[in-house]
Amino acid sequence: MGNLKIKGQPDIQGMVFNYDISGKCSLKAGGRVFAFAAVDNLEQLQHAYDFLRNIGLEVMVMGSGTNILFHQDFTNIGVLQLGRDFKHISNAKGLIKAGAAANLGKVIVEGAKIGYDLSPLSGIPGTIGGAIKGNSGNICSYVDSIRYFSGQGEVKCHKLKESDYGYRQFKAGQAEIILEAELAGSRGKPDKIMKNIREAIRKKKLAQPIGARSAGCFFKNPPGYAAGQLIQEAGLKGFRYGDAAVSGQHANFLINCGHASAEDIFVLSQIVKELIFLKYNINLEHEVRLVGF
Repeated sequence: MGNLKIKGQPDIQGMVFNYDISGKCSLKAGGRVFAFAAVDNLEQLQHAYDFLRNIGLEVMVMGSGTNILFHQDFTNIGVLQLGRDFKHISNAKGLIKAGAAANLGKVIVEGAKIGYDLSPLSGIPGTIGGAIKGNSGNICSYVDSIRYFSGQGEVKCHKLKESDYGYRQFKAGQAEIILEAELAGSRGKPDKIMKNIREAIRKKKLAQPIGARSAGCFFKNPPGYAAGQLIQEAGLKGFRYGDAAVSGQHANFLINCGHASAEDIFVLSQIVKELIFLKYNINLEHEVRLVGF
């Protein structure tokens, strides 16, 4: 459905109600959410956020949809996606400054140009903000500070400490919506760093189903183990539930082979979790963010 007017509420430019969110997700599965809006600047973000909160909705911000799965039925939330003004990348005071919607791969390359080696993050899809929120690849260890929207109309800065993050966790709870981050890496020669980036991407292409519709690694690695190895050793590579399948290339990737619903993908993940628990007495935790389940 398109733009709707809610009686008694102001019209919000660009906000779509009863929105099919599946097209925004790399798994190409999911249902509808109450509202979705792409916001290009801080004023639009504030306006949309206030509107959604004032009608009693939970508000979430999504990046490029590479690490998320929405329920296939209706989910009563408002979803915001940061746009134009949040995609900048620059070199400021010897640090790499990037908007939360900036593509992580582009940030890594821009860092290389000024001699910062962020190559260990190469091949991780998505945006800076999304990567920080999930601490993908331990990106938070490269983050000096963030600028964030508090939800009360305030924009604040926060210098990251080690206590603010852990394995696939971002614990700075006051930073409801990340707007911008400043990053640094070890120093090196740009050509050498670019070589490291290309090699890291080459290895990931060999080991992971890069072209498939997936959400990246579906499960966190339990302490002392690799989730993909456990799933592979359990004989689950290629296992299917409908059009949802465990990748035959990397067993920690669940892929949409055709027209898998979000429910198909979720059920497959539960089957994998149950079989790993029965075989190894290990409880796998989802790394992919599940919304509405």
